[in-house]
Amino acid sequence: MTFTYSSSTPAASVVVAGEWHSFDLGTATPMTVDGSTWTATVAVPPGLLAYKLVVQGEGEPAWILD
Repeated sequence: MTFTYSSSTPAASVVVAGEWHSFDLGTATPMTVDGSTWTATVAVPPGLLAYKLVVQGEGEPAWILD
């Protein structure tokens, strides 16, 4: 599955955290940036799974519902 995040606000990093790894930031998949668009392709198991995009800017990371 490919995840995409776009924002006009600068970010130092963005990762995909989901149920397939217990929302563990240490094993979350990092996204790559091209301009202002971040993308990542993740092999996830079949079924309905929850996930959030975790954006690190200034201060605490922001957990964003997609």
